Amino acid sequence: MATKTRLLAPVREFMRWWRSELEQLLPRRGGNSNDMVELEARCTNGQTLLCVDDIAVPVAETPPEQLRRRLATSDTVVLRLGDGLVLRSQVELPAAAEENLRQVLWFEMDRQTPFRPEAVYFDYLLIRRQPDRGSLRVDLAVAPRAAVDPLLAMLERMGLSVQRMPPLTEAGMDLLPAEQRRRPIDWRSWSRRGLAGLAVALLVAVVALPLYQDQQRLSRLEQAVAAARSEALEVQRLREEIQQRSAAVAFAGRRKEQGISALDVLAEVTRRLGDDSWLQEFELQAGEVRLRGEGPNAAQLIDELDGSPRFTNPSFRAPVTQGTTAGLERYYLSAEVVEP
Repeated sequence: MATKTRLLAPVREFMRWWRSELEQLLPRRGGNSNDMVELEARCTNGQTLLCVDDIAVPVAETPPEQLRRRLATSDTVVLRLGDGLVLRSQVELPAAAEENLRQVLWFEMDRQTPFRPEAVYFDYLLIRRQPDRGSLRVDLAVAPRAAVDPLLAMLERMGLSVQRMPPLTEAGMDLLPAEQRRRPIDWRSWSRRGLAGLAVALLVAVVALPLYQDQQRLSRLEQAVAAARSEALEVQRLREEIQQRSAAVAFAGRRKEQGISALDVLAEVTRRLGDDSWLQEFELQAGEVRLRGEGPNAAQLIDELDGSPRFTNPSFRAPVTQGTTAGLERYYLSAEVVEP
């Protein structure tokens, strides 16, 4: 355990230094007032104006240059809706509506205001509960989309994101729908999460890298062993093949030295038959020679073979018959061959 602590100490020291360096580079939450600016929108004489400090410009397709210069250092705005853009009224609803108050107000919109629900931005505040009457008192603020959307579109063309859109006189409301709100980024929180994730990744790398390297070395060794095993098997196969062929050659040599030569036996038979006999079939097998042919005196052939030192026990294997030519006898005889 002590060894592991000593090994990880440089990693912890590096992570502390790196985190401090990164935190200095990250923007601080709320540290720069230019990151967010508050704008006011109001309707005067039927014209919608966008105001910031001492600048008041009408809403237009192309934002005025002076407004661009003023908001050049900002990326997020709070748009406060002033006179002429927000309709305020107090609405009384049944107490049971509190659980789904926004949904109930949506369905009640065309009854409580001159607008249909899809044509407005709205928000509300619960003023008080009235148990004795079984009702709620709600402060409802409504802004027509027809008047507000051109404002949002102009700000979007300027690269600005609206974070909140409260009425000018009620900061507790926000008419901007939840899905359009931009949540501020907590850079410090994200930096801590990123550094923690990086620390975990480095720790995993410290532990996993040696294992990976060992695995790679083991894989290379296994490949080398497999290649050597393949070569060894091939050498063994060739050795066995050479041994088998050598044994076959030696066996053939021994048989040649110890065995019976068919040519020698045929030569001896030819000498014993004489010139007036015909040999039609010659078979040498298992130390026995078999002869089939025709001659003038088949019985004399038995005597000739018996008188040869290469043959013993000559005998007829079938009765002697008349040959195909007059004066010749057809014979079929055999004799044992004596090895030289």
